[in-house]
Amino acid sequence: MNITESIAPKSDQVNADDFVLGPRTFTITEVRQGSSEQPVWIYLAEHPQPFKPSKTVLRLLGMGWGPETDAWHGKRLTLYRDETVKWAGKAVGGIRVSHMSGIGRKALTTMLPPSKGQRVPYTVEPIADDGPLPAKVPGPLDRLVWALNAAKIDQVDRRAYCARVLQREVVDPRDLTEDEMARVVESLQEAIAYEREQENQNG
Repeated sequence: MNITESIAPKSDQVNADDFVLGPRTFTITEVRQGSSEQPVWIYLAEHPQPFKPSKTVLRLLGMGWGPETDAWHGKRLTLYRDETVKWAGKAVGGIRVSHMSGIGRKALTTMLPPSKGQRVPYTVEPIADDGPLPAKVPGPLDRLVWALNAAKIDQVDRRAYCARVLQREVVDPRDLTEDEMARVVESLQEAIAYEREQENQNG
């Protein structure tokens, strides 16, 4: 059983928690004008809610595809969660782009500001408008590893965490059944969500 839909965050837009289990590739079907705070809403064939990119991501899309959003229809992009993205000076995680179609055969590299007063190099790899995805479809072990990384559980503590969730001895997390991996991922997702809620409450 795939739990991707079960742990999807409840929201009116694509958000960083959609990518706790790894990157996903989407096809753009429509671009609309949004609100004053989120002026561009990008509708995707593979997601029920629009992607409302930050200014940093929007600049990148404009560099790759041009300023006229009519030209973006049918383009593909791969989105992922970047844990280093900051809000109000704190690393809270945000959405970034790893691949884009329609940028030629060479990677797109530019300087983008991750925070005020800073500029760092940022690279986006090319993908075709159709054809295979840039990365393999994640399996149960991939989802488990991504969730453990997102929860910042180091190698030493991973066996103990899995054993606590499953209430049995765990020699190697890689030997868990698919159902057991799904249970651990669900527990990790709940822990991550609780920690972020506490951080938001504490300001």
